[in-house]
Amino acid sequence: MEFSFQSLLSEPRFDVLDISHVTGLGHEQKLAVVECMNHALAVFLDKIGVQHKEEQRDEALRRDLRAWLTQNLVPVCACDGQVIDRVFDEAASCAEYFYPLSDHSTKVEMAIGLGVTIGMDDNVAGAATKSRFNRFQYDIWRGSNEQDEWAKMYTGFIRRFVEHFGAIDPRVGSLGANSWANYIEACFTEDVFAKQLPPHVSYLPTGATANRCCPSGFASYFRGFTGITTSFTVGIFKPSRQTEVPLEYWLPSINNLTGFMNLINDLLSWPKEVMAEEDYNYMSIQTLSHRQVKKPRIITSTSANTDDWTFRDTICETMDAAYQATQELDRAFVQFAR
Repeated sequence: MEFSFQSLLSEPRFDVLDISHVTGLGHEQKLAVVECMNHALAVFLDKIGVQHKEEQRDEALRRDLRAWLTQNLVPVCACDGQVIDRVFDEAASCAEYFYPLSDHSTKVEMAIGLGVTIGMDDNVAGAATKSRFNRFQYDIWRGSNEQDEWAKMYTGFIRRFVEHFGAIDPRVGSLGANSWANYIEACFTEDVFAKQLPPHVSYLPTGATANRCCPSGFASYFRGFTGITTSFTVGIFKPSRQTEVPLEYWLPSINNLTGFMNLINDLLSWPKEVMAEEDYNYMSIQTLSHRQVKKPRIITSTSANTDDWTFRDTICETMDAAYQATQELDRAFVQFAR
């Protein structure tokens, strides 16, 4: 029988994934969900052909990244040195792993972007600074000089990014810059959602009818901002300041590229979100939205006593979408002959 993620996740061993939310789970139940998800992820990664390769430490990259963070990020952060060290190591490791074909300058630019944005996601900025994230682009377009020190640092980073990646085609630099700029405001909105989800996607009281006003595409739309994947895509196709793949060649596939990056990140991050009981990320909002509108389940052969959509269905839906993206990308960049 032909393989499908639907048939895989319909197996009884995945019944534990039939949950509707990640809050209020007992510790043992969380561990069981995470272990089960890890089994599903192992199959998924095998089916899309993931091959892990250790990259060597790039000492020159780490030296220049450390120097930039020390001069620009450390003075405006509100955390101790251990947090900065973790941000530094994660940013350097990601740049080494994801951009092995890039020259030193491109790796440094991507590592700086990773360091700054990882820092925003991990609360390196203080509460007062984060409360102004929603003003970032607003103040820029107004020509305001009221930026705080964090915003000045972030603006300076984006300007050097644009200058590097737009050196041949300014549109390439602008694509990445827009993505970085949207991200800082998306962080603010995500913090708002952590306290209270929008009314259209709020949990229904027990026994309530379907919420037909719940927008089904919101989770994907919002994920596009919080993922900053357009910026990461720009880095793939410009290995150096003087060399790049023409925008017209890869732009038709940008939706597949950014979609795959977001979806695989959502799948890999979900076990962590279960343990932390984070219910404002893509997987949770997507599950909630489908439950609100009473979308029919994908997984029908289940022992769960419910006809309502669960995380098990969202996982299947997400794996299918990510797998489809890899197939289209293979056709666009491997099979297509020019």
